[in-house]
Amino acid sequence: MTYGQVLKYINDTAVFGSKLGLDNITELLRRLGNPQKGFKSVHIAGSNGKGSVASFISFILAASSYKTGLFTSPPIIDDRERICLVTDTKNEISKDDFALIGERVINKCLEMVDDGLDHPTQFELYTALAYLYFYEAGVDVAVIEVGLGGRLDATNTITPDLSVICTISLEHTQYLGDTLSKVAYEKGGIIKNGVPVALYKELPEEARERLLQIADERNSQVYDTAHANIEILSSDFSGTTANISFDDIQLNSIRIPLPGEHQVKNCTLALGAIKALKDKGYSISQGSIIEGIRRTVHKGRCEVVSTSPLVIYDGAHNPECAGVLADYVAKNFEGKRKVLVFSMLSDKDQYHAACILKNVFDKFIVTHINTSRGESLVKLSELFRECTFVTPAVKAVEYAIQNAEENDVIFVSGSLALIEEINKEKYKE
Repeated sequence: MTYGQVLKYINDTAVFGSKLGLDNITELLRRLGNPQKGFKSVHIAGSNGKGSVASFISFILAASSYKTGLFTSPPIIDDRERICLVTDTKNEISKDDFALIGERVINKCLEMVDDGLDHPTQFELYTALAYLYFYEAGVDVAVIEVGLGGRLDATNTITPDLSVICTISLEHTQYLGDTLSKVAYEKGGIIKNGVPVALYKELPEEARERLLQIADERNSQVYDTAHANIEILSSDFSGTTANISFDDIQLNSIRIPLPGEHQVKNCTLALGAIKALKDKGYSISQGSIIEGIRRTVHKGRCEVVSTSPLVIYDGAHNPECAGVLADYVAKNFEGKRKVLVFSMLSDKDQYHAACILKNVFDKFIVTHINTSRGESLVKLSELFRECTFVTPAVKAVEYAIQNAEENDVIFVSGSLALIEEINKEKYKE
């Protein structure tokens, strides 16, 4: 099979939807020889910040001379972004490797169907492809981001050296439960017996208590960054300089290259994870930590894509993310006219996210995400008193740029799927 054929086959399986549960992925991995048992790993769950934390950790490990794999989602431009080897940058799986390994994964799926088993889902296929690629590439360690939840997520077929829990908020309540404790239980499902866990600095108390209970039940040492000290020294739209200390890791005047002060907290969680790995015997120096942070990149999160006019992409997709974005906008763009190109998926909390964003933006351009989950323009229009409708999404961004005034800053936000659609149209071959 060619790269295009493999990619189409995998993405066409999106029709099977999202099915939480480990039976199918466990059987698929068994038929592939259980590649996930052939490398060490760090497993990351949480409502927001997973990709950023995964990026910080992977770049620090790579700077420490560990051959490092990284599995994240969703992609921003190319589907191969999900599966990377990290050096001084993120190196996507090649099209040749994607085709060769993907075909082997697909053949095992077809065998499963022939044997009367359910066809694996799209995410299960990507997970299996990533695990097989990392094994055959000979990575020392792979940093693995959960897709949805944790306990029943396809990635939860590894026994990692460390589990990491980012922010916890109410999301995907139809799958994860309608209280913070229930959501934390699902996210905390990645905590394994005897495996340490690092926790985000500002977890809701209800969620923290549930996670600490799970860690205690599973005899997991907790690296809780609630005890970390952070001092913001300066911040602008391109990044933040801060002093950060956690346990014996002390970073003075460290420049966090991912924009937004919330990224300092994500970086602090990564430092908690690095402390845990050092205690497990990983060789990670102060210099490697600093260099890894300096190298860190992560697309689609307060990402400046143009300076004239200033255009920034941010995948804020729920009220918690919207609050972080609103804080970033308010602190960095006072005196500018702030334009928002906006759309969201139909299963997200659009109302509360929009209520937050309306307080900091001056002009709204509403568009549609061209997927089955994309919310209709009619419903999105109800969120704003005055707005302009432009479709498709790439045309909405073009409209904002063409009508920009000298003092404008343009944000594109509401979903990573929105950014993915715009980029794929913009960069399509």
